[in-house]
Amino acid sequence: MPNGSNQKPPATAVRVQATPTPGAHELSPVVHIFATLDLQDLLSAAPGIGLDEIQDAALLSRLDSKFIVRESWLPELISAVLEAGEHRVLAVNGVRQTTYDNSFLDTPDLRCFQAHTRGRNDRYKARIRRYRSNGRAFLEVKHKTVHGRTVKQRWERAGGADWDAPLTVEERAALAEAFPFAAESVPVMSSAFERFTLVAPERAERFTVDTGLTFRSADGFEAGLPGCAIIEMKQQRIDRRSPLFNALDPFRGAHPPLGRTTRVSKYIVGTALTRPEQSVRTYRPVIRELERTFLP
Repeated sequence: MPNGSNQKPPATAVRVQATPTPGAHELSPVVHIFATLDLQDLLSAAPGIGLDEIQDAALLSRLDSKFIVRESWLPELISAVLEAGEHRVLAVNGVRQTTYDNSFLDTPDLRCFQAHTRGRNDRYKARIRRYRSNGRAFLEVKHKTVHGRTVKQRWERAGGADWDAPLTVEERAALAEAFPFAAESVPVMSSAFERFTLVAPERAERFTVDTGLTFRSADGFEAGLPGCAIIEMKQQRIDRRSPLFNALDPFRGAHPPLGRTTRVSKYIVGTALTRPEQSVRTYRPVIRELERTFLP
C-alpha cells in the first residue's frame, strides 16, 4: 500500500480549512480495505502487461467513456472483464495499483472549468501529474475537440518531491503551444487517487479505475468521495462490444448516474466539492447525486 494511504477520509464535502503540514502538497488517497481485498486478489492473479507493451493502446488521440460506480462493485466488475480473457493488468515496476498526484492548472477565474460546465464542445484541461510507482512526472494538456475526440500532449518534468514545482521557462513555452490559457494559468486544485489499468492489446483499448478520491483547492479546502470509483475507457473508436460494457449491464438498474456513461471529470467533481460557490450548471444533477450517494 502506498505511503499515506491509511489516512482517514474527510467525513463530508464541507469546506474545512486544511492544517499545513510538511509535504502538504501531497494528498493521500483514501483506501477502503473492506472493498478491495477480493479485488487485490483478482489484480494479482490476472495476466500482467508492461508499459513497453501497450503502445497500440497508449491512445493519445482517442474517444473516452466515463462511468461512476460504487467501489464495492469493482470485484464483480473486474472479475467479469477478466473472464472474457482479453484484458491484462498494467504493472509498473511490479506494482499493479498505485497513487497518482495531480495539480490542475486554470485561469484565476476558472475559464477551463467554465467551458466544461457550460457544455462547450471545444475545451481544454491542463495539469501536472506524478506517478508514485516510478516517481515520474509530466505536464499534460488534454484537448476535447468539437468531434468528441480527446487529444493529449505531455512533456516529462522533474519528479520526486518537486513534481509540482512552478513551470520552467521551457515548459511555459511548450504549454503556450498547446493550451490557449497558458499565459494566465495557475494551480487551482490538487487531487490524489489510487489507480489500476486494464489493457486489451488486440482491441487497442484500455480502461482505468480510480478510487480513494481526494481533492484540495488552492486555498486549502479539502473534500473526498469515499466509496466512489470512476472508470475511464479509452478507445480508438467507441466499441460497446468491449467486455467492460457487458460487465456493467447488471448494474444499470442503479440510480443514475451510477453505472451509466457520464461526461463528468475529476476536475469538475473536485472543483464542485471544494468550491461550492462555483456554478456547475449542466453537471448539477450529477454532483447532487454524487453527494447524496457517497457523502454522509
